[in-house]
Amino acid sequence: MNRTLIKSMNIVSVFMVMLAFIAVYAPTIAWLWERWMMGIWYNAHGILIPFVSAYIIWRQLRSNDSEGAEEGSPLGFLFLVPALIMHVIDTRLWSQILSAVSIVPALIGISLLLMGRSRTRIILFPLLLLCFMIPIPSAVSQPVLLVLRKLSAMGTENFIRVISIPVLRMGTELFFPGGSVNIANPCSGFATLSATVAFTGIAVYLWPVGLFRSIVLLVVAFPVALCANILRCIMLSLMIMRYGSAILDTFLHPLSGYLAYFVAIGFQTCLLIVQRLPTGFTVEKILRRESK
Repeated sequence: MNRTLIKSMNIVSVFMVMLAFIAVYAPTIAWLWERWMMGIWYNAHGILIPFVSAYIIWRQLRSNDSEGAEEGSPLGFLFLVPALIMHVIDTRLWSQILSAVSIVPALIGISLLLMGRSRTRIILFPLLLLCFMIPIPSAVSQPVLLVLRKLSAMGTENFIRVISIPVLRMGTELFFPGGSVNIANPCSGFATLSATVAFTGIAVYLWPVGLFRSIVLLVVAFPVALCANILRCIMLSLMIMRYGSAILDTFLHPLSGYLAYFVAIGFQTCLLIVQRLPTGFTVEKILRRESK
């Protein structure tokens, strides 16, 4: 049996398995879609993760297409069976979150069974990346949300004081001339933080800068996302002072969420570009080249 025929059969096998996977997880996929569509304040970036993951998988497999076909590994059952058990349990609980979590180990198991250990190792990162598409339950994220809310409120309060505007902070609610703003869970910046960390992870994987610099960029993503959310809260507070609390019912409110995304991700992009510049690179050298 020639290699082309074997490859065609493998493609058909993968296609059939993925159809069965989609059929089994259809209710969970529908639930994830609803969560992604809830708005910028929640897990809106999750809708992009499967497409990015699929692209990276395709890219990795294509670049390693020259390697010989490898038999599937029975180790896949160690991932697939527990994942299916989680999925079955969730059909009784109706939480959907347990089923959503089981998607990642299920896909790892399927990859091991169909493509073997070597190819699964190649695409392990994009498979694990799918974790960022799963909404984090509020019971788990609540402590982090509370910290982010307090830090955002404190940062906004300090800026308003600096520009000589009287402000009173009670917990995560700010009172100032013209109105008030309550930094609730959706406005905590957690969605921005999750999206920024996911983007940074994808970026350093596709454009490597070394292990140490990658870790630094991932750590920096946390304060960058926080500062972007504080900037958003400051902007909304100033608009409330000028136009009243009714401004929160307009398109400017969700638009500020997108602004926080773009600021955080844009800053991380700039840091990545700087990290990838050749050693000894300076603006002065560019100017010298252009002058010649």
